[in-house]
Amino acid sequence: MMSEKTAGETPAAKGEILQGVGGWLAFLVISMGILSPIYSLYSFFRGTTEWHAAAILMLVINLAACGFYVYGAWRLNSRHVWRSVRLAIICLWVGGFLATVFLLLVGLIFGGWAGVASVLSTDKDGVRQFIYPTVWTLYLLRSVRVKNTYRRESDKEELAQYLGVKE
Repeated sequence: MMSEKTAGETPAAKGEILQGVGGWLAFLVISMGILSPIYSLYSFFRGTTEWHAAAILMLVINLAACGFYVYGAWRLNSRHVWRSVRLAIICLWVGGFLATVFLLLVGLIFGGWAGVASVLSTDKDGVRQFIYPTVWTLYLLRSVRVKNTYRRESDKEELAQYLGVKE
């Protein structure tokens, strides 16, 4: 005999509306705002033994990437408009993939190909820096929860909001 609630039943099938920062969206906010910056800085300090100009520049790039992640997470959590989703996607790509490209360029400029090898040995998860933003970008663009949580505004409404104009 089957019960009324089955284990595999989705919230949509139960009649619930997925809305708000919860589920995978909450995991993304925590991952972007806390876990990724901690992991990024841990990886950097674990692999850095000497402090010279290249290492300081790499630290600045890592801190900037962490800033992008934290800002994107804060924006997703605090402002429930579609612009926050677009901004979070930009923060994911700038904080992850482009930061890795900049780190490789710094390694190339300061140390040639040996510098690139040094950066790659310090940051062994360069592939993660491409997969992480790809997966979360797809989630943000396709998720029902995201579509229900972040309302879309027309450009006119958004401009009126920023200028403080009441229509």
